[in-house]
Amino acid sequence: MKIKIILAIILGFIYGVPFTPVVCLFRILLVVPFTKGKMLDKAIKQGHVVEARLIRQHDAAGKDGFSNSSRQVGVYQYEYNNKIYKTERSSTLELPDSITLYFIKNPKRAVDQEELGTYESPLLKCYFVSVLIMCVVMIYIGVKYGFGLEW
Repeated sequence: MKIKIILAIILGFIYGVPFTPVVCLFRILLVVPFTKGKMLDKAIKQGHVVEARLIRQHDAAGKDGFSNSSRQVGVYQYEYNNKIYKTERSSTLELPDSITLYFIKNPKRAVDQEELGTYESPLLKCYFVSVLIMCVVMIYIGVKYGFGLEW
């Protein structure tokens, strides 16, 4: 019985790796929409707010490959801690000359207010949650069915 539980825990760590993106996706779909206000307040409180300026814009290629679509792509540049970062934004409307971007930890991943929390997933936390879920599943399978082996 103990060997089944030990084997299930080891398999939980192994099977947790491919299950991690699923946990991150569920986090983005089920957790982020309800905590977006807290994340925005945290970013503002920590001073993780930058003003980006439009430095270049061009027509985006349409479905046919030609650049006559109604979408505009703009490259924005912003500075944080004396480092310069660039980001691309696209829109069907006219691009503004400057936009306000927010980030939680990484200034490279600064996004606008609506996208906050979707690009900075805590992978290590997602991995541990997926390992926990897979360990419980593997222990259940191991105890109930014995992994298909006769013990």
